[in-house]
Amino acid sequence: MVERAVLIGTCGWQHPQWRDTYYPEGLPDDWQLAFYGNEYPVVLVPDAYWTQGRNAIAEWLAESEQRPRFVCEWSIAKNEKRPVPELIAALGDRVEGVLISLTQRPDAGQLETIGSLCATYAVCVDWPTASHDELHALLAQPSMSQQVSVCWRGDPAQQDVLTHGRLALARVPSRGQTPRSLRTLLETLLRNAGERQAVLLFDGQPPDLEVVDQAEILLNLL
Repeated sequence: MVERAVLIGTCGWQHPQWRDTYYPEGLPDDWQLAFYGNEYPVVLVPDAYWTQGRNAIAEWLAESEQRPRFVCEWSIAKNEKRPVPELIAALGDRVEGVLISLTQRPDAGQLETIGSLCATYAVCVDWPTASHDELHALLAQPSMSQQVSVCWRGDPAQQDVLTHGRLALARVPSRGQTPRSLRTLLETLLRNAGERQAVLLFDGQPPDLEVVDQAEILLNLL
């Protein structure tokens, strides 16, 4: 059974623009995640955060207790050398899913890595420049597990990608959203997720928290 119909959060929490605006003045950096988790149930760990290393991850867990849950982004490079799977594993059972970010068609080694992650995690592929046909061709690859899903970027013509895999995940910009567009996003996620967990992540530099709060209010009204 899913925790909530839709987990709503943002891409990242270490945004300099949130200092002294969203986060209270003087709040230590290592308390930011706990503060965020008191309001939002999920957050994307951007690929760039993995450079902070295992000690930082231990601090995230120690300071934030059980919230938020993590969607872990991994931009898999060809001949990837970073120990990202080990860093994701250090987050333990708070990992909601792994988001594989692609900029081009994955090679055989990348496909094998994606498939192997499915034994442990709900895996979602984010390939924003791909066409609808390219996305479905990717899912049809023999090395891709039936449990792999595709990240939905909010295009109504591609909403059928939400029916694949273990996780129904949408990643959309917070800028330009209206109550009407937010309701459409939420209704689309709910309709396509079924009994699976759905996640809605808002992007931006930084994400607009007023939009995130509006989405939470609308979800409670649906």
